[in-house]
Amino acid sequence: MKRLLHIIVALTMVGLTFQSCKKETLNNQNEEDSPVLSDEQEKLLMDSTYLLTYQFSLWNKPNMPEPTKASDLRAYTKNFKSAEEVLASLMALTPKIGPNTQPVDRFSFIDRTNRVGEQIGQGIHRDLGLSLQALIFNEASREVGVVIRLTQKNSPAANSGLKRGMRVISVDGELLKLTVSADNRIEGNVDVANKLYSGNVSKVGVRDLATGSESDITIQGNSTYTLNPILENKVITLDAGNKKVGYLAYTSFVSVISNQQPNRFHQDLTAAFNTFSGAGIDELVVDLRYNGGGETNAAQLLTNLIIPTGNNGKIMYSYMMNELLTKSGFTDANRSDAPFKPVYVNKSNSLNLKRVYFLVTSSSASASELVINALKPYMDVQIISIGNRGTYGKPVGSFGRAVMSNSARLYITSFKMANAAGEGDYFNGLIGTKNNSRDTYTEALGSEKEQMLSDALYHIANGSYRATTSSNAQAKLNKSTSSLNTPIAVDLFVDKQVQGLYKLN
Repeated sequence: MKRLLHIIVALTMVGLTFQSCKKETLNNQNEEDSPVLSDEQEKLLMDSTYLLTYQFSLWNKPNMPEPTKASDLRAYTKNFKSAEEVLASLMALTPKIGPNTQPVDRFSFIDRTNRVGEQIGQGIHRDLGLSLQALIFNEASREVGVVIRLTQKNSPAANSGLKRGMRVISVDGELLKLTVSADNRIEGNVDVANKLYSGNVSKVGVRDLATGSESDITIQGNSTYTLNPILENKVITLDAGNKKVGYLAYTSFVSVISNQQPNRFHQDLTAAFNTFSGAGIDELVVDLRYNGGGETNAAQLLTNLIIPTGNNGKIMYSYMMNELLTKSGFTDANRSDAPFKPVYVNKSNSLNLKRVYFLVTSSSASASELVINALKPYMDVQIISIGNRGTYGKPVGSFGRAVMSNSARLYITSFKMANAAGEGDYFNGLIGTKNNSRDTYTEALGSEKEQMLSDALYHIANGSYRATTSSNAQAKLNKSTSSLNTPIAVDLFVDKQVQGLYKLN
């Protein structure tokens, strides 16, 4: 293995000369400048991908072939055309314990544009700021519609008037024509739908699901913006019992530490909870339904703000890594410099609740799931989800490894987290305490009429959940579609490069 470490030094220090170009990729939220490598440079990147994946993958042994000398690298990678193909081949060798007994590693990827560093590390986005959902609108024809479920604060989408509850009819004048096959594959002009993730859209035609009115919305503003992950925070007073309920809609776990100091994302989240404490809330609802994850330090902060007092110094969660990294001391609790030593509770605010509600969907992933799981041993955690499903199912994470003079970063799934009770194998998601709620797109997040929040408030007021979920908002939706609540091919609108759990610091 020492010989392999020498090999990786050689691979990561190779110099590059490259030109910028625009590279189109399906499901990319923007077209970024990325380096164009020569054939030999791509081969070196492929070799680096093989070696680093073997060294850092949580599932390297006995699933992946071990390279013992430099020639082993090229002997393996010569069968592929790109580093992405090499990585995909190794991911396919991981244990088949994922959803539908698929290989468990569906998370590792190569970032050639440093998008993760910008989005998760700094909150900088280069897109329209849309979160979308594909839904069946006509069971007979299998017609699929694309619905806006969220617009990020400060984004071009929000600044232009696009909002939750609008169905996208056209993009730059081209009508969306999508259907779903029997095996739930979306077909048609998917490329037009994917344009919505770029910053290069001038006009979007929409239909308001609540009113039926149609309009063309011209996109305003710069496609580069700084995200505000706190979409909504408010205090709701219930008539029944006069209880005060804190509500927080949090859309991304952007790093809360910059240059080893708390940054504005840290300050904003702390201030939101100071508001809850000052109002004397009795209950808390945290809306993570579209939060695909982010930085571990942001997950730790949110956990510390929610966890009841009296738990300082107790385990929040611990890391598990492969044998090579464990023996190298990466997780050693007795080493102060160990980057993945256990994380302990560090409660600094006065909020002392016995229970917390989380609103989630299958788009709630990674850092979202880490917070929920970490709190389970310490308080009553109520999960409200939809479609008899739970969260995404990603109890694992990665950290970036720069290669080829920083022309690319490899994010190899290399650690798993377990809570204080040792629980951490939720690869099929965290299932809701109430899992038959509905995501009612015609109501704004934070509205007491919105179904998922309404279900939480009902439980707070009555001590039990409704036997079945129904609402006036849902009735409105049912007039315009036969099965609007059936999500189709969610992964079509998941950007795997920014959905995850990262340890960047």
